[in-house]
Amino acid sequence: MKRVVIVIICLALVILGIYSCQSNYTHEVFKVVITESFVSNDSVGNEWDFIYKCDGVSVTEERRWTVERDACQRIKIDITAMERDTYSDYGYGEIVIQLKNGFQNSTVVTVTENMGRYSGNKATIKITCKVVRVKKKR
Repeated sequence: MKRVVIVIICLALVILGIYSCQSNYTHEVFKVVITESFVSNDSVGNEWDFIYKCDGVSVTEERRWTVERDACQRIKIDITAMERDTYSDYGYGEIVIQLKNGFQNSTVVTVTENMGRYSGNKATIKITCKVVRVKKKR
């Protein structure tokens, strides 16, 4: 199961006598494409929700948020994978991405079934984030 989540990250870089690693422009707009793909699922469940937080701020239902960042910095995205069931099971992870065009990073989140006849079974989900520059601004 793959699901693409598009996240728009707007970042502002103001040059006020501060050295910038991208000195020919002051602002960039990025989108981060997040893809979930199951590596394995040993009868843990088939209905899933994925929750993403950037710097502790929850992502809205539209999967978009704005973050002001220096183009050289990295941001951390916290991941919660939730198997929807009477007694939901959770897996947690994080991924660090650099706000740079073409940057890509992956991590694996594991969810373990905690109750019922499949207790102890695991689902492994690969989460991939790819950064795409939408535009540069001067």
